[in-house]
Amino acid sequence: MTTISTDLELARRLEEAEAFAAEAFARQLARRRPGADVAVEEVAGGRAVFAGRGSPLTENKAIGLHGPVTEADLDRMEAVCFSRGEPSRVVVCPLADPSLVEGLGRRGYRLSSFENILAMPLGRDDPKPHPGHGIEVRPVEPGEAEVYARVVAPNFVGPGESIDAVLEMVAVMLGMEHASPFLATIDGQAVGGGAVLIHRGLALLAGAATLPAYRNRGVHAALHQARLALARRSGCDLAAQGAQPGSTSQRNAERRGLQVAYTRALLVREPA
Repeated sequence: MTTISTDLELARRLEEAEAFAAEAFARQLARRRPGADVAVEEVAGGRAVFAGRGSPLTENKAIGLHGPVTEADLDRMEAVCFSRGEPSRVVVCPLADPSLVEGLGRRGYRLSSFENILAMPLGRDDPKPHPGHGIEVRPVEPGEAEVYARVVAPNFVGPGESIDAVLEMVAVMLGMEHASPFLATIDGQAVGGGAVLIHRGLALLAGAATLPAYRNRGVHAALHQARLALARRSGCDLAAQGAQPGSTSQRNAERRGLQVAYTRALLVREPA
């Protein structure tokens, strides 16, 4: 297994792919719902994205990876959310210029959470394992947005919470350029799903989930293999995903060859 060497160049690729994904989501949301309040602002080499109140895609990403971050940069970044009464949420890569953390510290940002970013190199001649017995993985077809959403949504909401917001997120994602969602089926029944977004040779894996009754049967592995196969066919040389430290998602990713490249932090400031 090839070891990932974490440096500024790698961090830029990983963080810029995520910033691109957030921007693509916001722009697709605007196309899907004309008049929706969305915004994308380029700031210090990254993007400040507003994709709706409370949206997990409303974040500032890839900031400070191309040099110092000024007070004026931070003012423009915060204005995107503060002008809408929304907290400013900044994803901080540990390889960002120190001026970013210093500036956020002066403004009273608090630590909210950590996330591991895992990556693995891809080669065209990598082995292509076959799905487990009885599992079929295929691209989501037109008209299957709700089927896909109802398979993956339960993995991203808590007990008793409405899945409506997740259903809307999935519907928007299915219309995004560069994003390819897959369904996993057993005996014709949709049992899992996952997507891959390709940006400049990097395959960003996201949203994989399996219905509880079908876990531990190889569904997640089959989805992983299908998405990487598409990435290789598309000429990608790198795959990546995020995971909470110590989570099942991280363990699954590591079993399939991804390695932790770095741990990043989410810092938050409420509007005044």
